[in-house]
Amino acid sequence: MKIYKWMVGGSLLASLLLSGCGDGQTFSSDDVVTKMMERNKAVGSYYAEGIMNEYTGEKKVNGTSFAEWYDTNTGKRRFELKTNNNVVRGVNDGKQVITYDEAQKTALSVEMPNQGVFGSGTPKEQLIAMLEKVKSSHQIEVIGEEKVNGFDTHHLKATARDKGSLFGDMELWVDQKTWQVVKSSATTGESKMNVEYTKIELSPSFDDKTFVLDLPPDIKVTPIEDLNPAKKVTVEEAQAAMKAPFLYWEGTEFLLKGIDLNEWKGELNRNELTLNYMKGELPYFSLSVFPTPKANGSTEMGGEKAIKVRGLTGSYMEEIRCITWDEKGLRYTALILHPDLTLDEMLMLTEKMEWSDKR
Repeated sequence: MKIYKWMVGGSLLASLLLSGCGDGQTFSSDDVVTKMMERNKAVGSYYAEGIMNEYTGEKKVNGTSFAEWYDTNTGKRRFELKTNNNVVRGVNDGKQVITYDEAQKTALSVEMPNQGVFGSGTPKEQLIAMLEKVKSSHQIEVIGEEKVNGFDTHHLKATARDKGSLFGDMELWVDQKTWQVVKSSATTGESKMNVEYTKIELSPSFDDKTFVLDLPPDIKVTPIEDLNPAKKVTVEEAQAAMKAPFLYWEGTEFLLKGIDLNEWKGELNRNELTLNYMKGELPYFSLSVFPTPKANGSTEMGGEKAIKVRGLTGSYMEEIRCITWDEKGLRYTALILHPDLTLDEMLMLTEKMEWSDKR
């Protein structure tokens, strides 16, 4: 899944377009996001090379070299990752991501509906979206100027006010001439990931084959959902899979689009329901339900705050707008998707949930 994250939302941690950043100045996250949004210069096409290293504590656990291509005219992306003796290649046309793992000799695809040709957005938009998520939980400051791989950069730091934050602490080194991020570091707990760009070409030439993945003739592309396909089930079938009644909404102001059942094997070894709710044409929220894990009854994952849900102790992760609580042997996770739906409104909705056996 790390590979898909790279293609769908990764790439140049983005083009951080700031203005008037002087040494020692401190900005709120809102100030930084506002300055970025005020700049309307679009991110251009680029070709880049770099290295990505992962650490646990002081120990390096993984090292990867990479190359990436981005065409601003079509929104298409291509990447190549080299780790040890393996190479993984992938392309993203904004509607579908296909990757090929040479060592495993497998090709996987994932659909990206309703995202247009730019997929998850231009690199600049990706960074803005990330900063929007952390603007209330981090303090962003410009702490100096540094030379990085030949680039004269501004060094920015985003420090989590809550040490348990999901995103942890982040640092960005931004080229003073192009305002491209040429180095980044993200630390969460004992884990740290460093990314450095050693080469950036801002006006590359692409041909028709650049964003086409050339696969061996004996390799078939497998949709990732086929690896563990979800079943569409009724409320009655969902209750049978949980072996107990569960809470949900039938709703009139929003619509239950369907219930998916995943029968996970291996380490998880559980049945899990996902209920998707829409309001008009937009996703409103989703609800996942599965048996409360026996090994750990706590809902805390880090970066959460304790809240009351239906009179019970639960948790809320602000950075991904996620509510979690346990009730009568089942764990519920509500993910708020609609931008206008607030936490308080979601909590009020939980009070209106109904038991599946009371229909």
